[in-house]
Amino acid sequence: MKKLFGYLFLTLLSLILSGCASSSPEYYEELSETERISLQHAARALALRGNAVPGHLRNAFVKLSPYERIVYDGDKRGKATYRWEIYENRASGKNIRQKDINPYWVMVYAIGDLRDPSWKLNHANEDRSVGNAPAVSPGGIMPFDGSRPRQIRKVRYKR
Repeated sequence: MKKLFGYLFLTLLSLILSGCASSSPEYYEELSETERISLQHAARALALRGNAVPGHLRNAFVKLSPYERIVYDGDKRGKATYRWEIYENRASGKNIRQKDINPYWVMVYAIGDLRDPSWKLNHANEDRSVGNAPAVSPGGIMPFDGSRPRQIRKVRYKR
């Protein structure tokens, strides 16, 4: 019994002495407004230089402001993420295309020291053969392009 109370006492004492102290600092030095804007311009330039944006979407890309997220893990260090979502104008007619629902997107990552980061670029792959065809024809049947096998189901009604 004495050992149990001794163990509980030592455990309680260690909890009290450790408290809520953290080994890492609570706040980090963030980028200034000019540094943040220059980082955003560098991300945009990387996307344009890396041919991540198709020619017909470049004007819209230049005008859009990105979704920005910066997570710090040190003073002016961390990961900055910039995401552009470009929706195309809806085609005339009643057919809804896939690109009317899912936008063309470009993501640029800045990792490390955010004043001189290492960069990563990722973007949607645009498939021209599928992009021009409507997703659903007026009869409600998906167009078949021959690239993948498709099961065709027939519905028969009882008379």
